[in-house]
Parts: sequence; C-alpha cells; structure tokens
Amino acid sequence: MKKILLLLFVFTLVSISAFSMDILNFPPPIDKGDLLVNAGIGFVTFGSRNWNMRIPPLAASLEYCLPVELPISVGGMFYFISYGWDIPGGHSWTYNFMVFTSRVNWHWNFDVSWLDFYTGLSLGYQHFTERYSGPDSVWANNFYSWNYSGLYWATQAGARFFFTDKIGAFAELGHPVWLKAGVTFKF
Repeated sequence: MKKILLLLFVFTLVSISAFSMDILNFPPPIDKGDLLVNAGIGFVTFGSRNWNMRIPPLAASLEYCLPVELPISVGGMFYFISYGWDIPGGHSWTYNFMVFTSRVNWHWNFDVSWLDFYTGLSLGYQHFTERYSGPDSVWANNFYSWNYSGLYWATQAGARFFFTDKIGAFAELGHPVWLKAGVTFKF
C-alpha cells in the first residue's frame, strides 16, 4: 500500500511539473475580485420511450473570486428540471426538481490564457415533487403524488473557455444534471 501511495504521489508531482501548473494562483482569464455568472442548459437522456422532458434542465450560477492568497471562489447556483412519464390509458406523472446551493470552487491554473478549470463542492436545499394526472386523478393524487425537501450536496468539475476578456462558454459535470453547458460572463 505504501508503494502505491508513493507512486501516486510521484505521478502527481510529475504531472504538475509537466503542465507547469501553479496551484496557488487564479488562472490567467480570471483574477481576485472577479464576479463570474453562468447560465446554461443541461443534457439528459432517459432509457425509456415513455419518459420525456417537460422543461429542459436549467442552471444559473454566480461566483465571486475571493481576494485571498488561494484560487477559491464562492457563490450559489439554482437548478430546475421538469420531466415526465406517460403511459397508455391517459396516465401521466410529472416530476419537478429544484435545487438551491451554495458552492465553493478551487480554480486550477494550467497557465492557459483562455481556460479556467475548476472543481468544487455544493451544499444546499433540494425540493422534489411528483404529480399524477389521468383517470381518477383526485383519488390517485392522494396515493401517487408526494413531495420531498431536504439537504442537498454534490461535487462538480468544469471549465470556462473565454473568447474575450468578459465573455465565454462553460461546460460542467456534476449532479443533478450530469452535463450542462452554456454562456459565462465575467464582471
């Protein structure tokens, strides 16, 4: 086990030096005190032909790059997803999922003038609802429909690609939408 950990440590050091990565400073396109705004849409696939997207996954975030000696940003994000399941006979279920999170991201400096790569954690509140519509929906809603609210946490990894000093695109992997992309603005 010690040999594996030593090998992993050496591999990490070699990788960092090979990419000339500076882990203690923000990457070139952003700096301390910058405000980053993302607005995007998620990409989701369902395994059944009966599942369909009612409203595509929407995501919006705001991050502030802290004026400290580490490349850390803090902020918040909002997600909204609405999808459904329809089966023959007029039976339909609609699922809505909303998440409000606070986020903290570490920005990795690969010394590329247009790239901001980041990883981080999210902690917040989630609200999920299920609604049935169809035959006997008054009775069935008492049986089939439910709500859930509670603590939410997730991890994320993403990249911002800046085309100008203030405008770019972003792509992010994480929950609840495994892949989302959109536009990013820097103020």
